[in-house]
Amino acid sequence: MGIVDGEKLYREVLYVLHNNYHKPLSAVATGSQPIVSQRDCDVIFHNTQAIIDVHERMNKLLEPLLVNWSLSTEVGAVVEELVRYLPVYKSYLDNYPRAIDLVSRYRTEAPVFTAFLKAAGQIKGLKKSVPFEELLQTPVQRLQKYAMVTQELMRHTPPTHPDHARLSAAVDSLTLFLTSFNAARAAGGNETQCGRKLIKHAVCVEAMSDGRRKFRHIFLYEDALVCCSNSSRSRHKEKQDLKWFIPLTGIVINPPPDAEGDLLPPPVAQSELNGVSLKVNKYKAELKTLNRMALNDPRKKFKKSTDKEKVKKRLVEAEIHLKEMLANSIVRYGFRVNKYRHIGRLL
Repeated sequence: MGIVDGEKLYREVLYVLHNNYHKPLSAVATGSQPIVSQRDCDVIFHNTQAIIDVHERMNKLLEPLLVNWSLSTEVGAVVEELVRYLPVYKSYLDNYPRAIDLVSRYRTEAPVFTAFLKAAGQIKGLKKSVPFEELLQTPVQRLQKYAMVTQELMRHTPPTHPDHARLSAAVDSLTLFLTSFNAARAAGGNETQCGRKLIKHAVCVEAMSDGRRKFRHIFLYEDALVCCSNSSRSRHKEKQDLKWFIPLTGIVINPPPDAEGDLLPPPVAQSELNGVSLKVNKYKAELKTLNRMALNDPRKKFKKSTDKEKVKKRLVEAEIHLKEMLANSIVRYGFRVNKYRHIGRLL
């Protein structure tokens, strides 16, 4: 009954968050002396009521099962209810950093807010007092707990049990959901992303199915392999876009080719390498010529400077292309819900 007790305690935390904090702050938000603005209140408690509704529905499904619990009892419908409403959690998780930042700012700039949190924390509702920030973090932690509990349930459910297929599908959905959430934050450079520890980061080359090669940032977390590219939509170099991710629980390295002939991309032809190398040498020679001309004729310095920047850009692009083509040790990765990926290390 540990799962049931944990679910009951989780609902109690949600009720405390809503009744002791959300409702009082929202009630005075539109008055003459608001503690926080209504807009900020909506950000801090974003989607908490929707999460409460989800777990009240789950409890209604779970309660009848507890009356006549046996080894043949099916809990798949309860887990499916959670998976069905993962978008509710996604909205909360996406907003969570903003909520924490707001709380931190109000604690620093508004003593009345800090005084309210202290008073609200003394109201009965939980067996022990829990800091407000920990209450806000509970849904984030609970979702990870559900993934682990569902995996344990599946592990101890015989394949012949009617629940096995539903639990297996739920494990995949929860794992992919949490992995994608962490992967979307991989570009931030934090060593941990919602409990996920970053083990290693490397810049590699991905060999595309059409023969092209692209620079990629590969992040190895304790539960997933994540691939990102430098964002073309941001002026900040550290901004990256998620390309794909593979949970480590189902990863396959260098699997055999499938029926469609999904083989490693062919090696780059020597003639192509020679062509790109010639371009690199050509642009380097042009740069030297422009530098010499700028020194000899200062009156045309501005025009030569513009030409120089154009050649520099072409040279950088050609050098990147050459490095992509020279990447070796191509490794093929696969997962049962993803197509195969081909990654090579840089020379």
